Amino acid sequence: KATHDSPRGPIVSHWKNDGKRIDWHVELPPNVNATARLPAHPGDEISESGKKVPPMLDIDSGVYDFAIVRRNKP
Repeated sequence: KATHDSPRGPIVSHWKNDGKRIDWHVELPPNVNATARLPAHPGDEISESGKKVPPMLDIDSGVYDFAIVRRNKP
């Protein structure tokens, strides 16, 4: 788990990896945005709160729960 105390509030990131699935939780304070780069491989299923997303996306303030389900190990 990692936390960074930015001037706009805490930025939080923590993850769990069991080899078949990676779960990544991110929290961004108000007026902060970021680019999320997910460590996915071709064929992996990538989602945020159950909705399919690309392996790289811009995110705004809020709470995010990403999941990467490994279909083919590299």
